[in-house]
Amino acid sequence: VVLAGVAAFAPKRRSAAAGLGLVVALSSGALVVTAAQFALRSFVAASASYNAWMLPALALLLGSGLSARSRTARAAAAMGLALIVASYAYGDVQLAVRGDCFAHTGFRAVESLINRYGTERVAIVHDESNRTAWHIHAPIHYRFHGEVREYHYSGAESDSVRVTDYPKHQAVLDPLRLPADYLIVVHSAAETSAAITAQIRDGVRPLGDGPMAKALKADGRWALIGESMTLAFVATDIDVFERIQPTPTTSRADATDPPR
Repeated sequence: VVLAGVAAFAPKRRSAAAGLGLVVALSSGALVVTAAQFALRSFVAASASYNAWMLPALALLLGSGLSARSRTARAAAAMGLALIVASYAYGDVQLAVRGDCFAHTGFRAVESLINRYGTERVAIVHDESNRTAWHIHAPIHYRFHGEVREYHYSGAESDSVRVTDYPKHQAVLDPLRLPADYLIVVHSAAETSAAITAQIRDGVRPLGDGPMAKALKADGRWALIGESMTLAFVATDIDVFERIQPTPTTSRADATDPPR
């Protein structure tokens, strides 16, 4: 990028007006983005996903070095562009080979468990109070049409953990007595591209047990039968618990509807 960028500002064999126009467009746009970033606290205007408009102009600017008058500048531009293309090709290969790691979520692992045990016998428990639970809930709700019961950790009362029905949060329940044969406890957290890349290189880091997983492991009515991790932009640690006592007689409606 440095080589191509330096060459882009070298004198051109033809008019430099086009290159100047690109610089003006990029500079003015960057100023608007900077102003929006400081003016709007609830909107991350500087996020890369909102600034893809810069890429075509930036590509043209970097490529303009190939029309420089100086042979040295043209060689620098060609070398820089070749390195940029090679880096993109390497990134595409990594994405093709490790596509699941760069997915939005590791939903497929949760979906596989639901299919294995059956929608009527499982319940999903989103461990800890975090904003990433919605990213796991949304594909579950879409894929299974709301047939899978979901709960969310809501805190502790008298040294006992509590959950609410998710996503409505209308009823507070004792998670150790949920009417399900299997509980799929999902602890999720947001990851950055840099963190994903580091974990691909150095190994996936577990998120650790949340309060729900700890409570279920300590309770004699549930047995841990499976553990897994998924690396994605919303990474997950997944614990599967099986009830080792008969399912409570509480109906599904009782477990999801708020007290009247």
